[in-house]
Amino acid sequence: GFYLTWNYNYLLYVGGGRVFPGPRGPGQRNSTIDAYHTRMLATWVESWSRYQGEIFEIWFDGGESYPGINDALAKYQPQAIAVDGTAGTNNARLISDESGYAPYPVWSTAMPGDNSQGSPTAPYFVPAESATPVFERDAWFWKPDVPYRSLDELKGVYVNLVGVNTVLELGIMPDDTGLIPPDQFALLAELGAWILRCYSPSAAVAAASGTALSITLPLGTNGTYPTIDRIVLQEDQSGGQQVAAFDVYVMPLGGYDPTYIWAGSGTAIGNQRVHFLTTGPLP
Repeated sequence: GFYLTWNYNYLLYVGGGRVFPGPRGPGQRNSTIDAYHTRMLATWVESWSRYQGEIFEIWFDGGESYPGINDALAKYQPQAIAVDGTAGTNNARLISDESGYAPYPVWSTAMPGDNSQGSPTAPYFVPAESATPVFERDAWFWKPDVPYRSLDELKGVYVNLVGVNTVLELGIMPDDTGLIPPDQFALLAELGAWILRCYSPSAAVAAASGTALSITLPLGTNGTYPTIDRIVLQEDQSGGQQVAAFDVYVMPLGGYDPTYIWAGSGTAIGNQRVHFLTTGPLP
């Protein structure tokens, strides 16, 4: 990936899309906003054209509005997903407020410039991403006195972002040695291990096309059924987002009772929806 901040530059004293007036600090240089745009575009063209390989994603932090960017992107990295870009195709959008929470439902379709939940009727496929740091207090740069989020909080971040159809971009920070500190590495390893335990397809997996899908939980090695409190729904979006609503029902143990128990409903699924059963944990 490639991260770009267009609207702020300390060297040339640019902020909010304008050059600040007043005296310059140590090392800062004078510039006009047009000269700044020309310099930044040349920097990006150099980076994109000399990069040995294809860039998967380019995140325009704060958006971008300079026309030459889209031309350069189409020429040098046409396959790259542009987060908060303005190109006509291959865009993604950044939603949530970097707190680790996105309100459900989140649709993969949205209008250009819509950084909210999107809409099931919008004609553009612009999947959602959400960014949040591993540190508390929205800290995006390492400081020795800023604590990490707890493992339980990061579990909630995963469910609240990945589980509502957004791609999680979790900010991790090297320390002043340029390395990931051992305690941060250990926390991330714990989070990864929990994700594998909780969301690995060890209980049951099923796929189908149409309007209905059923899953039968297999007996465990000890002769009992596994206990679950959630299911993960995923949608094939290669042809766009199709599912507008869903219901979940469960059948009691034994499978012969024709009366299903309603266990919740929802709207958007998209790439992934973590749905907690309204009935609570079920054997």
